[in-house]
This record gives sequence, structure tokens and C-alpha cells, in this order.
Amino acid sequence: RYKLINFYELGYWELFDLEKDPLELQSVYDNPDYAKVVSDMKQELTRLRDHYQDDGTVVGQQPKKPKRPRKKAVQDAS
Repeated sequence: RYKLINFYELGYWELFDLEKDPLELQSVYDNPDYAKVVSDMKQELTRLRDHYQDDGTVVGQQPKKPKRPRKKAVQDAS
């Protein structure tokens, strides 16, 4: 009935009530009426990660390097 999504690279979560919102248009993650659902689902996620020994590593993905500002080209005045 529910779908919990963790956008770990962006640092936020979404929760959808698929019975009331099958198109996943409105996250109810911050809705206090769903606080127990969020808590229960996060607890289950932790249990499953422990069971499958999932440390959260994303296979095949290189860590992102911070972008450096480009240096402006200096024109020769001669």
C-alpha cells in the first residue's frame, strides 16, 4: 500500500500512499498522519539491510568530485 523512497544522494525521503495516490503525485512523508507508517517502514528497511548485509554502497558508481570554477583565459595583449 505504501512506497517509501530515500533519495540518499540528495538527503531527503518521500512516502506515497498508493491506495489514495496511485500516480505518486503527492508525497505524504511530512504529513503527521503518516508518522507511524514512516517509522515502521524505516525500521523494516533497517532490518532488511542488516539481514542482507547491505552497507549502502552503490556498486559501479564513482564518488562525485566537486566542480571547480573554470579559470578565465588570459588574452595576450601583445
